[in-house]
Amino acid sequence: VEMLVADLAGPGPVPVRALPGVQAVIHCAARLSGTEDQHRRDTVTATEALCRAILTAGTRPRLVLAGSLAVYGAG
Repeated sequence: VEMLVADLAGPGPVPVRALPGVQAVIHCAARLSGTEDQHRRDTVTATEALCRAILTAGTRPRLVLAGSLAVYGAG
């Protein structure tokens, strides 16, 4: 297992170079505080960028999207 930490909604491109040969991408992202714009940038925009990078790379790994446990409520 290799881990790559990247700002998917940041100004630079998503690191597509890391995708060839990858069998699965586990994307853990959800902003728990901040403005609506920050939530959109760090959750929606980042996930869209990752999906575009996967399609651009020409590879089809499984994509596992895990948001925050907070979305499921407390217990």
